Amino acid sequence: MINREQVVREIGVLVDEKPDFVYAPPSTWQLCSYAHETGDGLISGCIVGQWAHRFHGVSLDEMHRYEGKPADEVIPDLLWGVDHAALAFLCAVQHKQDEGQAWSVAFAYAQDVE
Repeated sequence: MINREQVVREIGVLVDEKPDFVYAPPSTWQLCSYAHETGDGLISGCIVGQWAHRFHGVSLDEMHRYEGKPADEVIPDLLWGVDHAALAFLCAVQHKQDEGQAWSVAFAYAQDVE
């Protein structure tokens, strides 16, 4: 089971590495991209995509198939055993990131979401 405490710890690692990072989606038609296409192939995109790929081994190809869908639809399909509180945290951090907030701000906000 992937619980909230684990997700907070793992997302915290990403935030510690880039606290002032403001995510910019690769196109104007979507808010978030889990995996971006580049000239060199796919790279992980938003904070939730980076989390799933780096800490849970979800392939970039698999994440790319879910573009345009919110985390609460994507994560249960990609990872078994993510509890409700962990999913709520991921949705909250993604929401604030998609509003143009720095990762540290999104992280702080999500910690107050139950």
